[in-house]
Amino acid sequence: MALTGGAYTSGLLTNGLTDIGFTLDFAGTSAQLTRFHATAAPGSIDGSGNVSVGDLRDPVRGLHANATFTIANARIDSPKYYVGTVNGDVTAVKAAGAPLTIGGSLVSSDARIPYTALLPGGSAPGASAPALPAVAFNLGVQVGRNVRVQSGPVDIGATGGARLGGTLAQPTLAGQFTATDGTVSLYRTFNVQYGSSVSFDPSQGLIPNVDATAVTNIPDPPTAVLMHITGLATHLNLDFSSQPPYSREQILGLLVNAQALGAVSGVASTGTTAGNGVSLTGIGGGLLADQFTQRFLQPFSSKLGSALGLSSLDVNYGTNGAVSATARRAIGKNISFVYGQQFGGSIQRTSVGINVGNAIAGAQLTFYQTLGSQSITAGLTPFLQSGFLNPQPTNYTLLSIEPPGGSGFVFSYQRKYW
Repeated sequence: MALTGGAYTSGLLTNGLTDIGFTLDFAGTSAQLTRFHATAAPGSIDGSGNVSVGDLRDPVRGLHANATFTIANARIDSPKYYVGTVNGDVTAVKAAGAPLTIGGSLVSSDARIPYTALLPGGSAPGASAPALPAVAFNLGVQVGRNVRVQSGPVDIGATGGARLGGTLAQPTLAGQFTATDGTVSLYRTFNVQYGSSVSFDPSQGLIPNVDATAVTNIPDPPTAVLMHITGLATHLNLDFSSQPPYSREQILGLLVNAQALGAVSGVASTGTTAGNGVSLTGIGGGLLADQFTQRFLQPFSSKLGSALGLSSLDVNYGTNGAVSATARRAIGKNISFVYGQQFGGSIQRTSVGINVGNAIAGAQLTFYQTLGSQSITAGLTPFLQSGFLNPQPTNYTLLSIEPPGGSGFVFSYQRKYW
């Protein structure tokens, strides 16, 4: 039996498959797939294999199958789950009485994944789960160049890999994905720091464990805020710290611009924000900056960084007119050279550094030179700057990310124990 010129498209796979063809040779209770081909422009899917039935009275249980498929630059457009390119090999093996096992290794590149596709799903209350076929997995998934989790308030570049295991009814993941750059909007736009990660433990199924750090700047009064997110994706913990140091309640008030209404105890607006409440102009400008960065700068910086041979290149635009760029180039297995520059706005900063480390421990030495006003402490009163009167400790992690003005160097070391 042969098929030529086939085609497939659906709401799940909007770009579809074309030029589908295969040849099956039958002999008794077995069939040989001698040629399978489909075009997923600009790439293709090719494969071969065999199927045999041990007992026609119970064909599913007695089924034997062994097939291999090669995926070369195949374009997959499934907007709800994945849009990008896939390369790799996939195997489908089944022994009599055993489930069908999907194995192999896949590499994703030039891809955009909506963050909603990563959220755990579930059946409606009171609804019974449908019976699923007996399918098991042993499939490796690797993130290649220019892969971003991008939709709504999230835009994060990623690298790393994981292995899909378990069954269709109870899938599991084992591995880790690390952020290369990006932003998350939570009242303000936070810049995700390099090294933030999501890791998967098979005992938790598909639910990731998050360990991420992100930074944002509040212009009035000048404050840098660090957000640390930890825990399972279903039960996240959010910790905040700031420079100058404020309590958690004060920081949350600053993030929603409540100081403009005089609603944050101990924090006063310097007068640069309109006194009639939250600035709609500022919010609109922030949304415009998010869209500009997400739709233009991030794809541009990903492709430019790849063309220049960089491990990552992150370009961001702020509503104050400042443009910042950070380039990272791996010069060894666990050694990277980092160069950053911010220009425009009130601050101009140039920095160079060496980062040595892995997923467990790392150190970075950064030399910097800053011109212009100091964004963290400008406008603060001597009372607030007094270490004797302020019980909050200095956040050295935040200072290493946002160094003080002038010229100098920052050395930071981080060690993870869990």
